Amino acid sequence: LDSIETDTSAAHILQMIGNALPLDCVSLLIRDLVKRLLISPPPQNKWMVNFLHSLFTSNAMNKDDVKMRQIKLISDLSSTMRDFFYLWTKLLLAVVERGSQEEQAVSPPTNMDNCKQLCAHMEQIMALSVMESHIDGVASFQILMATKELGVDRVVWLCVFSLTDNPLLDISSNDGSSLLHGLMRYGGAPFIECFLKILSEKDQDKKTNERATKSDLMLLMKSGVLDGILAMMVKKSSYHKRICLEILGREGYSGAAMVFFKRICELMELIPQVPRKNHIMIPSCFEQMVSSLTSLLSVPSISNECREFAVTCLLDSVERINLKSMNHFSPCMVILETASAVSALQMGSDFDEKLARIRSLSFLKMCTLLPRALRKQLQNQNRDNNRFERISQGILQIMIDIIVCKGSKVSQLFEIDEEKVINAVTACLKHGISRDITPPVVSSFCLRLVRTILGQSVISSSPFFRIKGISDPAQIHIMITSHSKFKTSIIDQDHEISYEADGNMRNYISSRVELLKLLLCCVSMGDGCIMCDDDTLQTLLASYSAGMKVTDRYIRRLLCLYEKGQTKSNKDSMLFVDKFRWGSNAAPFNSGEKSAGSDGDH
Repeated sequence: LDSIETDTSAAHILQMIGNALPLDCVSLLIRDLVKRLLISPPPQNKWMVNFLHSLFTSNAMNKDDVKMRQIKLISDLSSTMRDFFYLWTKLLLAVVERGSQEEQAVSPPTNMDNCKQLCAHMEQIMALSVMESHIDGVASFQILMATKELGVDRVVWLCVFSLTDNPLLDISSNDGSSLLHGLMRYGGAPFIECFLKILSEKDQDKKTNERATKSDLMLLMKSGVLDGILAMMVKKSSYHKRICLEILGREGYSGAAMVFFKRICELMELIPQVPRKNHIMIPSCFEQMVSSLTSLLSVPSISNECREFAVTCLLDSVERINLKSMNHFSPCMVILETASAVSALQMGSDFDEKLARIRSLSFLKMCTLLPRALRKQLQNQNRDNNRFERISQGILQIMIDIIVCKGSKVSQLFEIDEEKVINAVTACLKHGISRDITPPVVSSFCLRLVRTILGQSVISSSPFFRIKGISDPAQIHIMITSHSKFKTSIIDQDHEISYEADGNMRNYISSRVELLKLLLCCVSMGDGCIMCDDDTLQTLLASYSAGMKVTDRYIRRLLCLYEKGQTKSNKDSMLFVDKFRWGSNAAPFNSGEKSAGSDGDH
């Protein structure tokens, strides 16, 4: 290296050497070249830039586990990471200067094609060292100290400039592969404050070589490069809200929030209105970004202009959802879930009409979506990772929350399509009682949804009031007891299944209990008009163990209600007949069979 002063044939020879070297030697050479390039400016040492770039792309750095090799390189360079950072800034400034010369039509500058790619490789190493600080804290500490020495505004500008046309940045990924992402995540409030101040600017200033402007960020925003950073910020929304409100004030925060809302709306517009054969690329942070609407809109100090924009955009997105295509099942679910959560917020009377419209549309869309999701879940039941099971559970939970939501009156669901609601209820009964082929949590929520809708059908202010097909408890009772899986669903023992709701796993549900609750609801609302036939009585007695379990208490109450109805109709009492037995030995006896050891009363 000491003997080479020109770049006539050095680059080609050194690249061949670099490809043959092991990783330890590559680390030593990178460390040496970093120190040399800090002393001499890059344009005069083009061969060094080319050689350093070739080392980052050598065979030693591009084997199977690239990330582990990068972490090993960080460990080797940890003591010189501060020089590494300053060389990165020096190379970027050289690229900026070259761009300025081209814009001013000066004589063509020295060719530095590898310089930008080298900066991208170096940024990837530094971003990884910051994100993986628990592996080597020395490297990340040196980078963070160097950023403070250079100045936060200057560092943010360099990071923003490096994101422009970065060949190594994976836009569809949210893995934090940019240095700006790492600094904002682990560098603390100064970087977040600087970033948000730029976003909150009213005017989009012209480009400058001194600091990043809103124009720079907006260009990156449209390309999706900043999606990972925005998703990271909304993930820690409570912390960032406090920073925003203290530093930016109400007006500044509303300006930054408007930028967030516009990007979220652009993401929601990715979901096409008409089906496509080719699945469009949905960013990995789509769910995190869209679901953050609820958190952002719940801030009291946000302006009504921001609220109006976000609510209108969300309403348009819900209306655009086309459920004929299954390609975008999950993204559609994210939008509908967010819509139902936003519609429950208290934003004032000016927004009541639009929120009610969002609430109604979301429910009707999910009524259409639910039967298809349940069918898909059944078709994929043998797969280890059945995403339609999670989707079905999510739809059912959201529909129940919309109906019983305390933050908004149920009467606001003013657009109820009877046919869609009846189809959803029928699908729930079909799959809810089929516990042997439907997952227990999905089965339980299906029955719970039917019970919730049935309870609303007798409330005069409810949109479900007297809907034909679901307002008649006797008809629902017949549909339940005539189901081919009714007997096994009642007799077979099941266990309480835990499920997650709002991040809480301490929620328990049992499909057998839910089925008995639904029967109780039907018989109670039937007002003595629902009779119990012999088959249903046999099934209930066979599942009864005369204990104090929840299921036994429900069965006793159910039998008492049946008896009350029998008495009211002037028919013979059914509870004191001698032809039936109860318990686990009841089934063969009640069906007319005699088993060994079954003599005598049971």
